[in-house]
Amino acid sequence: RQTREGLRRCISGFTVCLADAILGHEWQWLRERWRVAFAAEPERIVGATLVWSPAALDRELETFAVERRPPTHRLLHQLIARNAPVRAAVRIEDLDAAAGPILALNPHLFPEEELASVLAYRGGPVLLVGAQTPSLPAPSAAGGDGLACWVYGGGGLPPTVVQDEPREADEPTGYEDPRSFVVDLPCRDASEDFLRECARLVRDAAGGVRVADEEEFVKAWAMEERGGRLRIQVSNDRFSYVRTVIDAGRPLAGVKVLSAYPGMPVVPDGSRFRVRVPPRGTVVLEAQVSWLPDAARASDARAASGNREGAT
Repeated sequence: RQTREGLRRCISGFTVCLADAILGHEWQWLRERWRVAFAAEPERIVGATLVWSPAALDRELETFAVERRPPTHRLLHQLIARNAPVRAAVRIEDLDAAAGPILALNPHLFPEEELASVLAYRGGPVLLVGAQTPSLPAPSAAGGDGLACWVYGGGGLPPTVVQDEPREADEPTGYEDPRSFVVDLPCRDASEDFLRECARLVRDAAGGVRVADEEEFVKAWAMEERGGRLRIQVSNDRFSYVRTVIDAGRPLAGVKVLSAYPGMPVVPDGSRFRVRVPPRGTVVLEAQVSWLPDAARASDARAASGNREGAT
């Protein structure tokens, strides 16, 4: 979570049901994997930041039963499942503390002044996914009741709009709510082609780590640490092993395996490296960058200066 004091973890530990049945060695197994996955303190998230608005959520809860548009959490899950690197969130009142691309879902639900502050953001590209609203500047989506994705400014990206295939609006009375909470509430979901194109636009805006092989099954995300290090997680959705190629987007001096698997060294070739990922598993790696962007150099210099002052 992006705050005015910097990045903060959204969670601080496990929520466990019937924990009395977990044995000591199993707790140790969980603690070790928690440490590998969450112990690192990020300097910067390599990806887009979701803009969170409590007011938009209130309107979403009021209108969902009538409009049956995909809610924010569902759209977010669908985009991440298609390799959109959305790795942090920022509350609307802290938006000026964000850096890099931002993503606002269902912008038609944002109050007018909040949407104006999102569109006025100058820290990177602004991506919006949701229904058409008159408040958005050009390019505007064609008429209709479907979803669209807008990209404005930053990173050399031209203003872009991508619209889902038009379809007839479903009547709310045509939906039957499930009997159990484990089943999704029915709504007018976006098409697969549209969701994949939105995820691609987020990747293009965010830059950074990319999956260069087996993209359909493999996901990769990263965060920057001090000293030119990248903490990279690579996951595999298949029920079999996958050998994939990851492109870090910058030359690498070395790659260190932090997770229990793979047991073999991972050797970079320029900005790329090949790694084997277990079935339905995740590999955690630390990559050392050969050169530092100016922002990272400045941050490391400030940290070193602070350490010297503290020592005197």
